[in-house]
Amino acid sequence: MTGMDVAKLMKPETARVIVADLDLFDPQGIILLSYATAHGGTDLAKLRAAHECAHAIQWVQGRASFVFWRVMKPVAWPLLGVTLALAGLISRTHALPALSFCAVVAVLRYYATLWLEKDAWEIAFEWLKAYGVLDDEKKARQDAEAMLNSYRTR
Repeated sequence: MTGMDVAKLMKPETARVIVADLDLFDPQGIILLSYATAHGGTDLAKLRAAHECAHAIQWVQGRASFVFWRVMKPVAWPLLGVTLALAGLISRTHALPALSFCAVVAVLRYYATLWLEKDAWEIAFEWLKAYGVLDDEKKARQDAEAMLNSYRTR
């Protein structure tokens, strides 16, 4: 079984799968899988494909993690920019509230992404486990944790 096979089985009916340059879910209902993921038969390829399908499931189900991330994604960086610009116009003694707001928005954006990704990994792993698709469940769990940790360090 390849990553593409996993994606075809797991994806919601409204989503479609395309082979592209990277692994990504586009909230317009498109699951992009890299060539290595789509055609790979390793547990890692299956895990990556299932992870992107899990984002599609989050999107279709309107899961709280996806909704919160969707709200924070377009708002966070413009808010930070405006706030920093205003802080620059205000004297240094009065800039603390604006800078504190920037920190809160940045932290919320970070945790929104982390929540979204953790939820997707859990959906993906549980699906793969339930359907007996993994060759080495323990190694796959370690790979999923390693990929989730990559989000924690960004």
